[in-house]
Amino acid sequence: MPESTIPTPVEPPATPGFQPTSIYFENEGKDIVAASGANLRTKAIENQVDLYTFVGKMMSCGGYGQCTTCIVEILEGAENLSPRTEIEEKRFKNKPDSYRLACQTTVNGRVRVLTKPNAKKK
Repeated sequence: MPESTIPTPVEPPATPGFQPTSIYFENEGKDIVAASGANLRTKAIENQVDLYTFVGKMMSCGGYGQCTTCIVEILEGAENLSPRTEIEEKRFKNKPDSYRLACQTTVNGRVRVLTKPNAKKK
């Protein structure tokens, strides 16, 4: 009887898995887990992190980058974020490079974030 050969199974193509990262919100003392590529504003809202001042709550555009009320300051890990968008470049001409709009920012690695950087300290 001739020997039969069993075909080698074909490996399925690699699928990207969940790549966890973390976002630390300084003022709130919250460290949250997020998937790489997550939107910073969305993750803040999902985890009850208040991004908005009183006026910002009334004027929020809902995450479209038009109102600039979701300003955050990146204290660490700026290299782990998406590049600034055209909207951010226009709105933050006279602001530090560490200022971002949470709604326009995706997180790809560990970051430390200061919410409401323009709010007056009591």
